[in-house]
Amino acid sequence: MNVLIKMLCRSVVGVFTLGLLGCGCLFPYKSNTLTNQYIDLYAEAESLRWEGEYRAAVEKYEQAFKIRPRPRKVIDVSYVAQFKYCIAFCYAKVAETEANVSFYIKAEDAVKESYQTAILQSDQVEILYLWGYILFKQARYEEARAKYEELLEISLQRGFHDFLFKEALSNLEKTYVELGDEAAVPRALKQFTERLERALQNRISDPLLEKALSNLGEMYLELADEAAARRTFGQLEELLEITLQSEEYARNLEYALYVLGEGYLKLGDETAARRIFERIEPHLEIVRQSGFHGGNLAYEWYMLGEGYLELGDEIAARRIYKQLLEKFPDSYLHSRFKDAIEKRFLRKQ
Repeated sequence: MNVLIKMLCRSVVGVFTLGLLGCGCLFPYKSNTLTNQYIDLYAEAESLRWEGEYRAAVEKYEQAFKIRPRPRKVIDVSYVAQFKYCIAFCYAKVAETEANVSFYIKAEDAVKESYQTAILQSDQVEILYLWGYILFKQARYEEARAKYEELLEISLQRGFHDFLFKEALSNLEKTYVELGDEAAVPRALKQFTERLERALQNRISDPLLEKALSNLGEMYLELADEAAARRTFGQLEELLEITLQSEEYARNLEYALYVLGEGYLKLGDETAARRIFERIEPHLEIVRQSGFHGGNLAYEWYMLGEGYLELGDEIAARRIYKQLLEKFPDSYLHSRFKDAIEKRFLRKQ
């Protein structure tokens, strides 16, 4: 269920929240009492959800939904999908935390309505993931398989870039196991790999392909297919090297590089892992100096230190941690990083 929580930070709900509360373009300049009440209810629902008060959150979402602004028909239809997605998520969490399967039925009703009103394929992908999860938890494996397979087909059509592809494929594997068809996952992976191979023939810098290769390599590792994982990580390294050579500072490559380094570590190739970690370090500094980075850069610096520790290079890890604390003194995570680093080395003494 953790991945479902991560999803709520991404496109469907993230864009939804920004549109409703951030840009100010959906409401008149002078807000009336009803609009204020709507904003308050929605904000309260969000707060309750993050606090794990899922029953109360559903109630607030439902109240906000009834009095939602309706500026344009198309936008309103989209909001139905997004509201119902939030409600379905909360019902699924209630069912999970309270061990009450009846709430999965309510979750399914909400997610079905969400999907029927979803306009964008990116929204459909996230809704299908939640729908498949709800069906799986009810032991309705054939139906869950159909939802995950539909999700994967949309992802393939969209050019590999849905971040849920790996998670959906992993859940599909569990579904096939329950159905006694364990050979189906390798077949699905083969189809994905063939499409990816065709896209890679151009050998162009493409963040979507980088993400797809990262997902595919991790998936092969989970399936214990080391030969396929090594081949995939080799393709990823080649693609990343093209990008690094062609751009003064590359956009958000540090995560793909870190996945690659970790992948080599899991394969037992410490030489390759070190080569990648040493490639990440100057890249992080270039990105930091460019100013074109979000709040995750400090965390990625921290993860590089963790990678060096896994490699057994405590000297390099200490150097990276020192850089982190010096270069990000104003990060809201600074104190947490400092505490975590101190505890890490105290345990080693």
